[in-house]
Amino acid sequence: MRSSTEDAISTCLGLRPAVLILDAEPLLIDWSAPDGAWNSRWHEVLSRAVDQGVGAVVVVTNSRRDLSGLIQPLPDRGTSVRLVRRARKPWTTRRTLGLSAAAGSGVVCGDVSLTDGLLATRLGFTFVHVQAEDPPPLARLQNRCGRLLALVVGSRQFPGWRG
Repeated sequence: MRSSTEDAISTCLGLRPAVLILDAEPLLIDWSAPDGAWNSRWHEVLSRAVDQGVGAVVVVTNSRRDLSGLIQPLPDRGTSVRLVRRARKPWTTRRTLGLSAAAGSGVVCGDVSLTDGLLATRLGFTFVHVQAEDPPPLARLQNRCGRLLALVVGSRQFPGWRG
């Protein structure tokens, strides 16, 4: 499902996943923002995920930005939170993400179908596609390539895609 950033989180949490994988940019921080400039969405997203009983929240990015300020100690409410920089999406493994083979249902929420969508497919998770506002040129190119790939191989090859 293609949705705005605000709607994407509601869509993801509405699927009641055991694992929620979020693309850091643009869901939690704008591409143009300096390192450490996390917006308020992160705290809202994490609170909602914890309240809904999500077992693991994994924030991923292919960038080298310093995103360490994102992860802060949480009260022990049963939700693990992990940040994976230089994630090498879509080739990231469950092990790199800190997920067991029996992690349960999952959702990958991101703006680039070629990286985030293929990651979801590889993990057997649902992909929620966010329509980012004013993405950088590389993200636009990757999205076009991802759409072309889905057309060429057919949407049946990507059964978890919502969009």
